[in-house]
Amino acid sequence: MDFIESVMFKPDTPANVRKKIQEYVKKNPDASEADVLEEFGPSLQRAIKFEKKQKDKKATERSDRMLIKKANNAKAQMMKGGMANGKVHMYAAGGSVTDKNA
Repeated sequence: MDFIESVMFKPDTPANVRKKIQEYVKKNPDASEADVLEEFGPSLQRAIKFEKKQKDKKATERSDRMLIKKANNAKAQMMKGGMANGKVHMYAAGGSVTDKNA
């Protein structure tokens, strides 16, 4: 049902609903706040909910793209070689660990 609602019955934006409320109030100045809420409340709530869902979807897509980009750009890290002279050393390409201050 969610797909059908989003495709067939796309709601107005909250700004459009508020504009319709203002026009309604201008045409019916004696209308109470309860009448206005009864008339436009559900459509305003639906518009706000739809807008929030769209923002969440865009944020999720953006974060997914950032994660993929980070994964593609990640550099390979050196493996830890072990301890020598009380210090952690990395593997070197065929070298040995020497202490400069012997």
